[in-house]
Amino acid sequence: MLSNLGSRSVLYGSLFFLLLTAGILKAEGAHPISREMDTELEMLLPGTDGQAVSARAYARNRMEAVIAMLEAKKVRKKKPSKAIQQIEETVQQQLLQQYQTQATVSDLFKNGLYDQSSASAVIALVLQQLDIPYALLVHETDVYLVAYPDDINKTVAIPGVSKRTDNEEAWFQTAYLNLLQSVGMIPESAWHQPPNELFRTHYLGFQGALNIQQLGAFLYYRQAIYAFVKGHWEQCEQWLDRGHSLADWPVYTVLRRALWIQLAQQQSGTTSSQALQYLWDIWQESPGHPWQSVLLQTFTQQASHLPTTNVWPLDSLYLDYLEHFEGYPHAQTQLRELYFLQKATLHAQVGATVQVMDMMDSLYLMCPSDEMVQGVIAGMTVWSLQKERDFQRGLERINFYENRYRFLHRNTQFQDQHLLYQAERVRYYFDQDDFSSGLLYLKEFERVLAIVGLTPRHTSWVTTAYTTASYAYFRQGNYHTALSYAQIALEKAPDDAYLAHRVDLLKRYVR
Repeated sequence: MLSNLGSRSVLYGSLFFLLLTAGILKAEGAHPISREMDTELEMLLPGTDGQAVSARAYARNRMEAVIAMLEAKKVRKKKPSKAIQQIEETVQQQLLQQYQTQATVSDLFKNGLYDQSSASAVIALVLQQLDIPYALLVHETDVYLVAYPDDINKTVAIPGVSKRTDNEEAWFQTAYLNLLQSVGMIPESAWHQPPNELFRTHYLGFQGALNIQQLGAFLYYRQAIYAFVKGHWEQCEQWLDRGHSLADWPVYTVLRRALWIQLAQQQSGTTSSQALQYLWDIWQESPGHPWQSVLLQTFTQQASHLPTTNVWPLDSLYLDYLEHFEGYPHAQTQLRELYFLQKATLHAQVGATVQVMDMMDSLYLMCPSDEMVQGVIAGMTVWSLQKERDFQRGLERINFYENRYRFLHRNTQFQDQHLLYQAERVRYYFDQDDFSSGLLYLKEFERVLAIVGLTPRHTSWVTTAYTTASYAYFRQGNYHTALSYAQIALEKAPDDAYLAHRVDLLKRYVR
């Protein structure tokens, strides 16, 4: 912010330049500066506070001084090529100090920093004041200035600017079309059109020269893009509002949709409710992809931040979304799946196993073949089993779950827990020297192991079952059988160092 002293200095300086310029214009018989300059500068340097007003006054003075110099050189009477050369040289000497990407018109007047578009905008004002015909053309994200378009068609040179390559232009078009697709701007049926045509239709909506008002709109759009990339959402929205007030271009709608998707995914602050409402408005205009996915993701995020003391907030949130999705059964079905999953998670956090499984049952009945649902159910059942250490009750619950959800027969995480209980049962009976029961349940362990194959803790359960049998026979002095069970275990878990050592040790007893 400028201090009061600084503001007064700028204003006094402005008065000085006005007096000086008026003298030059009068002395040379030059044309007066157009009254439209103030309006045009207000488009390029927006704002109503004192700093913005001072900045425009300063910019006007700089412009008047440059135009006065050019009038003194009688550029109006020069041949087009010579006139443009002198304009380029004068503007460069007086205004353009250092090229910098993403420099604004404000940067140009404040400290001489410029880029292709900001420099083209200022030179266009100069040409307009000198009654020299020109055209402002858009190439992707930059504005190019052509002088005497119906005569020499001279592109005005901007120092430090390199010409865009065909590859760069193609990359930008592709990136923009990808953005169009991601925000659901156009239906899939339209994607058969040539990429150039799609880009032209959904970027600015036209091809041709810009007027000064459209130039201001385009510069605001560029500012919105920069703010979006930096994650400055509020600034982005402000620039979009300013630009949209000057030109109704498709690009504003595209970028605004992208902006509100970002805002909708932020679940803190006051903006999220506004963003969510905006998403619902878009949903009403164009239901389906990608808004359905975005809204369902937002539901999941909101649900995950609800208190865990009771289910009423979740139920209320679910009913609100369900009402908004009325008339769209596919969306309601997906919402219902997420709701059951979130409710199961809520119950799981307080150890309400029965309620968890009720929710899982509801999910499974809705979509029994859905692999994601199966994975969730498997995870929930394993989670509930991990709290059960008694092998007998554990095996009963294994049997119950397998009968309830047939796909668990193929789930390695679930079957890993099954092997744990089988191995623990073998250990229990051999530790009691109950060889009859121990051998019976060892055969059952082997049967299950053959069916399920490798599981995450396969080696641990093999070691538990067979070494328990090996120890029991060792205690009886039956070293051959003890070695035999240790060797079977090593065959099933050949990389286990403990089993290899156990086999070597037992071999000493059977020599």
